[in-house]
Amino acid sequence: MTMRCQRIPLFSIIFVLFLMTFNLFANGEFPLPPQLEDNVHFWIKIYTQYSKSEVVIHDADHINIIYEVINLDDYYPRDVSLRRKWHKVEQVKKEYRKILQNLAKRCQPIDPDQLGEKERRVYDLWANVVEQQKFAKAARNIRGQKGLREQFLSGLERSGKYMQKMKQIFRQYNLPEELCFLPHVESSFYYKAYSKMGAAGLWQFTRSTGRLYVKINYSLDERFDPIIATDAAARLLRNNFMELGHWPLAITAYNHGLAGMKKASKRLHTTDMGEIVEKYRSRSFGFASKNFYAEFLAAKEIAENYQRYFGYVNFEKPIEFKEFKLRHYVTLNSMAKEFKIDKKLLVALNPAFRRPIIRSQRRIPRGYGIRLPSDKNYDPGALYAELVETEKFNSQIRDRYYKVQRGDNLSDIAMRYGTSVLRIMELNDLPSPH
Repeated sequence: MTMRCQRIPLFSIIFVLFLMTFNLFANGEFPLPPQLEDNVHFWIKIYTQYSKSEVVIHDADHINIIYEVINLDDYYPRDVSLRRKWHKVEQVKKEYRKILQNLAKRCQPIDPDQLGEKERRVYDLWANVVEQQKFAKAARNIRGQKGLREQFLSGLERSGKYMQKMKQIFRQYNLPEELCFLPHVESSFYYKAYSKMGAAGLWQFTRSTGRLYVKINYSLDERFDPIIATDAAARLLRNNFMELGHWPLAITAYNHGLAGMKKASKRLHTTDMGEIVEKYRSRSFGFASKNFYAEFLAAKEIAENYQRYFGYVNFEKPIEFKEFKLRHYVTLNSMAKEFKIDKKLLVALNPAFRRPIIRSQRRIPRGYGIRLPSDKNYDPGALYAELVETEKFNSQIRDRYYKVQRGDNLSDIAMRYGTSVLRIMELNDLPSPH
């Protein structure tokens, strides 16, 4: 009898090897609980295997149960918006929801031979799950996850610009350098990232959390500065660890909040992240929080072994700059002119600057460490001394403020104060006059 060789997908081989070696480096500060193995496997595939045009239809709790992978490019032209394409995802989710609801209504135990082809396939996916009302629950748990392969690769490339300085900052705080891989989960190392929830920058700080660690005002938003925000993230993570004592909890607290993780740990009388994910129930402890640590472990594995998943990666060159602390309030225009540096370059080196500073409507604050190009042979202190005294100030440009009342609109406010709607929008970073 002739034996036929069965081809095993390359990715499956890679992941088997990954699981064999993972415990060697994940049993210390960043353990992999057995309950999260499927989650880590899932996110590695999302980050490395599935493209941005592919959507994985899966169960939110039993994340390894995948109903279907749809390629949106098969249904829409590439220039169609993702929002419109997502109608197809909702349609497919609706089909599986109906199948699961029908399975839930059938008399138990179900006779598989009485099922249609698609119903049987879904039934078989759940065959090894022993759980009451599993089909009814699954009907409420269908989720679509877009592939992130291109996004993760772009994040790897961008990480080259900041990783060296980020690791240096974490070492200064005696924190594990591996924590520097968290931005792969948060922002894909895109420092201009801004979420619909108002989280901003490489480390996705909200305003409320960000203000505890960085400056956020009309002149500066240091959440957008990768170096300053990294220092802030290191302090936040250090505080989480000091309060919780375990990195899986401290990392999850970065997403779910310190108070939330204290509550979860106290309620279950455990510090085991796997047990918390498996058993803790809270309205706020949803899919994102449950998967945050697993996503970190997946990102860590890929970043440390990127060649295994992506081959050659063209990392951006590490950022280099000189830093000079200003002794006065000065405008960006004055600095660019005196130092003979392109204004756009200064803005790129100092991403915390907001529009009023960029347009010299406000001055760069005294004591601010402004970054300057490192590829020129010059003495910043000597050049600053040559800046004319009339360009140096001891105070900030004063603004007038108006507290918006119910029924106000920008047109009325602009007329009242003798200015324009556009000017008010610029000063307040408003994207729309409405």
